[in-house]
Amino acid sequence: MFTTFEQQHNCYLEPPEPKIFAYDWRGVEIYYGDRYYEYDGDYILENDLEEYAKEVLAPVLMTAGE
Repeated sequence: MFTTFEQQHNCYLEPPEPKIFAYDWRGVEIYYGDRYYEYDGDYILENDLEEYAKEVLAPVLMTAGE
């Protein structure tokens, strides 16, 4: 794998970059190991679900009786 001590040392100093699994509904990278939802062909990162619902699904908040 490593032919010299220097290559091994450089790998320790600069760990490999994470691999991209896909892109979410905004074009942001989803990396292997990230948790996401899939809805209607869109990937939504776990922490972005509320924002996705507000922007894409565009629900209207109503108050009963008004």
